[in-house]
Amino acid sequence: MERQEKILSRMLDYSQSIRERKYSQKRESQTGKNYLAMDPAARVQVVDERRRKLQEDMLRALQQDYAKDYRALIKAYFEQIQEKTADQ
Repeated sequence: MERQEKILSRMLDYSQSIRERKYSQKRESQTGKNYLAMDPAARVQVVDERRRKLQEDMLRALQQDYAKDYRALIKAYFEQIQEKTADQ
């Protein structure tokens, strides 16, 4: 009987330690993140500057002597970047 109680006790300890291990994995801590605080007017200015820079880069890339297919790919690439910039 004593042997059965020891076995049962070990099994309970094992199941509890597994449960605690799973719980501790779920509750990992994470360090805080630093966010750049920016007033809305400055943000609009930054976004406009990015758009202008992307437009200039696209025009510069399209002025190169690339095949028509490559130009279409370049234009699509820059348009996707502009859309993602606008979403931010």
